Amino acid sequence: MPALWRRIRRAMLSFSIFLVCSTGLTSAYRVGEAVDTDILIGSVSTDALRSQMPSFGVGSSFYFPVTDEIKYFSLRFQDGLLGIPTLYTQNMRGQSLARVVVTFVYSKSGVGDVHAVNAQPEYMSIEGPHEDIQIEYQWIQEEAGQLRAGIGIMFFASLFVSVLVLFQLCGIIDDHDELEGQRNAQTRVPEGTYMQKKW
Repeated sequence: MPALWRRIRRAMLSFSIFLVCSTGLTSAYRVGEAVDTDILIGSVSTDALRSQMPSFGVGSSFYFPVTDEIKYFSLRFQDGLLGIPTLYTQNMRGQSLARVVVTFVYSKSGVGDVHAVNAQPEYMSIEGPHEDIQIEYQWIQEEAGQLRAGIGIMFFASLFVSVLVLFQLCGIIDDHDELEGQRNAQTRVPEGTYMQKKW
């Protein structure tokens, strides 16, 4: 009986560790709260100013200053978890980047969370020196039904994987206990006999 309780405790401990490790950490936002933003120019990443950061669920824009040295840049959000592709300040036709529309797909139910980011660059023929690039943030709220369905699928998938891991662990522990029992049976000394050391 103690071996059974030991197996159950091991399995429950393993299951608990798995659940804790498999729980993802997400950033939760309230409407109007600043979303962490980094500006990547070449290989150098800098924190964006508050005026350059998007406000969760609220459309906004700012002008990104461009010099002749800046050939391309990118924006990263939520500590680099989300981002837009690298944008070149000039395209192959020699047109300059005038405006970038950054679209966030988000959910507001429960805790606010950003699900996806994409960017649409607009190039124009501009004579003279580079002008500042307008970066516009737009927000699209995800349908609640899609979110509920996704959460349900994720829950059942993680439950299924957790049960499989639990059964696998119990099988490994049983195999280990059987091998240990076989070793003990082979090394048992019949009662009434003495083990003498041979010198």
